[in-house]
Amino acid sequence: MEAQFVGLAVVLIVVLSVDAVACAIPISYIKRDLDRLGCTPSVQQMIPVVKFIAVAGFVIGLYQPLLGFLAGLGMLGYFFIAFSYHAQAKDPLVKYVPAVAFTGLIGAATFLSYLPAAL
Repeated sequence: MEAQFVGLAVVLIVVLSVDAVACAIPISYIKRDLDRLGCTPSVQQMIPVVKFIAVAGFVIGLYQPLLGFLAGLGMLGYFFIAFSYHAQAKDPLVKYVPAVAFTGLIGAATFLSYLPAAL
């Protein structure tokens, strides 16, 4: 993996780790938003687990890029599900911003960092 693209992967790992911790606590803003979106308590408990597993996949992917690529595909799927929750709630576009930002970062790292290194 080229240095600038390793940096992109590391940024993703750090940002997603912080988000996973924030979801695990959960901070009140996230909890209120998940409640508003209609996420059940069991779904809310699974969200940080999924994110921590993805972080592990991204970290291991620094050494085994195919795993990082697969973790990226999984997280892209996760965020497309998040978009569906926002759509069902009839959210204004501003409420999509965090999911769009994560999708962009994950997509960039998946296809610029992990995929080329896996080939």
